Amino acid sequence: MQHNPNQVQIDFISKINKALPPQLSLVDALSDVLNLSNDSAYRRIRGATSLTLEEIIKLCNHFGVSFDLRNEANALGSVTFQYRTISDHENRMEDYLNDLHNHLKHISQFKDKLIIYAADDVPVFHHFKYDELTAFKIFYWRKTLLDEQMLSNVNFDFNMINKKLISIARETYKLYTSIPSHEIWTEATLDSTVKQLEYYIESGIVNKEQGLIIAKQIILLMEHIEQMAMRSTKDGITSNNFQMYYSDVMVGTNAVQVILDGENTTFISFNTFNNLSTSNEILSGEVDAWMKNLVKKSSIISGVNEKQRHQIFKKIKIKAEALLRKIDNEPGL
Repeated sequence: MQHNPNQVQIDFISKINKALPPQLSLVDALSDVLNLSNDSAYRRIRGATSLTLEEIIKLCNHFGVSFDLRNEANALGSVTFQYRTISDHENRMEDYLNDLHNHLKHISQFKDKLIIYAADDVPVFHHFKYDELTAFKIFYWRKTLLDEQMLSNVNFDFNMINKKLISIARETYKLYTSIPSHEIWTEATLDSTVKQLEYYIESGIVNKEQGLIIAKQIILLMEHIEQMAMRSTKDGITSNNFQMYYSDVMVGTNAVQVILDGENTTFISFNTFNNLSTSNEILSGEVDAWMKNLVKKSSIISGVNEKQRHQIFKKIKIKAEALLRKIDNEPGL
């Protein structure tokens, strides 16, 4: 059989096709992204015309797929990743939230979809259920992680966070609750959120009244997630779209797999709230095996094991409840 010299390109475009929602045509998608005629797009799909490096980069960035040179890359153990660029301008948090929202919107268009989340920290979407908690997390990201100079000497205020950001976050949360997911938690999953609030209170950045509101919402969020686990269902009308596992083994990092019509994309956290993503089959296979092993060593706490579920959430909430009491009883705050 004659070998097509552009087989790597054909495989790459096939990967893009698998990443498209069912209602989108591959040729139309390529034509739009690369600003080509349909005929020129067809020639690239067949491998008759080679993609330029600039076109490959555009396609990777737009569709969130990696360009792996199969045998060569795999032999070297190398993987191509994409990531969200948090650029240095005033709208970068809005860009980040919009990107997160649009990615979930893309996932929601597929018939067969699943998000599997190994949660070293609380999955970011859950923080968006309550507006005040959302405002606190956005402020923390901007001030501490992104080191925005305009916030360097500023204390927290609920009203300083643009309502547009809160609205985008709220819509992102609604999308997440509509998508089936499995989440693997540990006793320490909530710890980073609690420590962030405790640090800001001790630093005087968050005052007592604000701290009480945020701490109460963190506890309310855990109680809400416990109810979701009990029902095996998130907030939306879709039933049985939530499975929760509890692991005694520390996860170590936030790792996510998104499975769309059988095709797998892996996301691994970096810079705390950003992530690297790849559709590399070998790496995704290894992460899949790691997650299955983690699940095998975990207890399922959604829909069953009521007593165990209650005890587990009691352990998860204990530090947040202790912080709430500390804030409430501290006259100097």
